[in-house]
Amino acid sequence: MIPPNRALHVPDAFCVGQAWQREHLFAYLLSVLPEHERDVAEHGNGLPAAQTQADRPGQGGFAPSQAPETLFEFPMRGIFPTTSAQELSGRDVRYDLFHSFQSWTKSGGDMSRPFRILFDAHTFDAGWQGTTTYLAGVLNALPEAMERQAPGQKVEIFCAAAAAEPISQSVTTPYTFIPIRTGFIARNAVDIPRVAAEVGADLVVSQYVRPFRSSCPTLSVIHDVLFLDYPDNFSWTFRKIRELVFGWSARHSTMVATVSRYSAERIEAHFGIPSESILLTPNSVDPAFASAERPRNSTGQRPLRLLSVSRLERRKRHEWGIRAVERLKQAGIAAEYLIIGGGEGPYADRLEAEVASAREAGLSVDLKGGVSFRDLVAAYSRADLFLCPSESEGFGIPVIEAAAAGTPCVVSDGGALAEFDGLFEGESFPAENEEAFLSAVERVAADIEICLDQAATRRHEIADRYQWSNVADVYATAVLELGHSAA
Repeated sequence: MIPPNRALHVPDAFCVGQAWQREHLFAYLLSVLPEHERDVAEHGNGLPAAQTQADRPGQGGFAPSQAPETLFEFPMRGIFPTTSAQELSGRDVRYDLFHSFQSWTKSGGDMSRPFRILFDAHTFDAGWQGTTTYLAGVLNALPEAMERQAPGQKVEIFCAAAAAEPISQSVTTPYTFIPIRTGFIARNAVDIPRVAAEVGADLVVSQYVRPFRSSCPTLSVIHDVLFLDYPDNFSWTFRKIRELVFGWSARHSTMVATVSRYSAERIEAHFGIPSESILLTPNSVDPAFASAERPRNSTGQRPLRLLSVSRLERRKRHEWGIRAVERLKQAGIAAEYLIIGGGEGPYADRLEAEVASAREAGLSVDLKGGVSFRDLVAAYSRADLFLCPSESEGFGIPVIEAAAAGTPCVVSDGGALAEFDGLFEGESFPAENEEAFLSAVERVAADIEICLDQAATRRHEIADRYQWSNVADVYATAVLELGHSAA
């Protein structure tokens, strides 16, 4: 079977733009399907039955062995590894790619028809987190990216989730909300496929897991596979379920995307998807962080303000930050530490207990749950030093948000965080070494005024480097490479 993330190649003799030649091409593609699947692929193709039957192998049509050697990639030129025409012989060809071809042939290149993308947006229902930041950024930037790369080609966006309000609070681009209030299995087995068919979607975009069936191409964004790289941080059930469904999704999606080179390499290691075939769509920074005004009062007039932002999970190691406050106190540097993040479970409970204990010991430590976006921007711009002692990250959005806000950082080199080295003011340290972390915090704190000045001059560098418009351009390119720009 041709892996779903492989490009189809077809003889270029069929791909010269005339309707009858496109019909021959569809018949040729049908010829490489197993007999029991041809009816499924052929259903609704809009071609006259006589033409389709006449062009079948053995009835005056083209057999795969007779295909010209010169190839034209259809419909994913430039994104995925190649395969030859000979390799198509006797293989299963994905129905979603046939759907792409059907739409393209029936439209005849009509740019007036919008390209329809259905986003599974249920991540908004779970509260603000990294995947929500990512999805909102892509949604807001995508229409302009399509216009830049294919002037005149419109895009129509559909967002499926349980509640409309969380999406409306962060997505400003026009979209159609579709309520889906079922759980994981029903959503992916029934509701997303149903809605995709009803709206005539040309592409379904999912976070981590694609729908279990789809009549159109699918894009799965797998942000990380840390549960496989750091199994001690996750339960056996958590790991096994995700290993099964994420792996299946990666191997059966038309396209796979991720947010860092590290994550691409780990997806390849665990699921066998070549990293070079994975779309790299890094998280980016909201312009609000780069434009936020910073307080002007000197740190010598008050305690040093330390900040961490992330979910309350064991691999985040916020307790290291508490111990950094204690180390600074021993060095004669007054500091206060704010942790912004939500979470439930044993680690969150232990962290709350450690925060209470630190307060009893006279340390200024505070833990806040969800905050508004405005308050989050204010917290970054108010902070003197951002701490990220995380064991590993698939990307690490808070680091680039802090750097864009002009805040120096002390960041581990765990996972994708190593890719930020040199991009922020402050220090990076070996992820497994707590003493290295504490020493780095102490050094940066001792030179904080210099670090703050340098961070202020560099803040726009990271904002320019990580823009959602760049990510949306990758999406737009993928759409055009799918051959849908005329659909």
